[in-house]
Amino acid sequence: MTLLPYEATFPALGARATVLTSHPETLLPAVEVIRAELDVFGDSEALGGHPMLDDFLGRLLDGVDPLEPLPVEVEFGARSLTAQRLADLLAEEFHGGFLVDVGGAPAVAGESLSGEPSAVAEVSEFSPAA
Repeated sequence: MTLLPYEATFPALGARATVLTSHPETLLPAVEVIRAELDVFGDSEALGGHPMLDDFLGRLLDGVDPLEPLPVEVEFGARSLTAQRLADLLAEEFHGGFLVDVGGAPAVAGESLSGEPSAVAEVSEFSPAA
């Protein structure tokens, strides 16, 4: 049996963020943790109040000429690292599996999102392709 994950999508870091979880009761608390970590609503000071947001912005600005467009790989790398940190944080805080996608950079942590392992995953040997 495969369990469907529960999903929430909201704006974060100038992009669309998506959170998937294997347990419905952890979805809203997970979204609140991410919003608090990234200060999505901008309720605090400009910088210095949120280490994860500050780290993201620091990675974007490190060694980049402010007059040039931001290289795609720099932005993707910063989003990817942030997504992984958020997924790890959620896995530490709550039970279940989590997928966090920040602007197209997904990361997973915790238990499997599908619940029970599939029959394919249980097969220990595969026959070679003909």
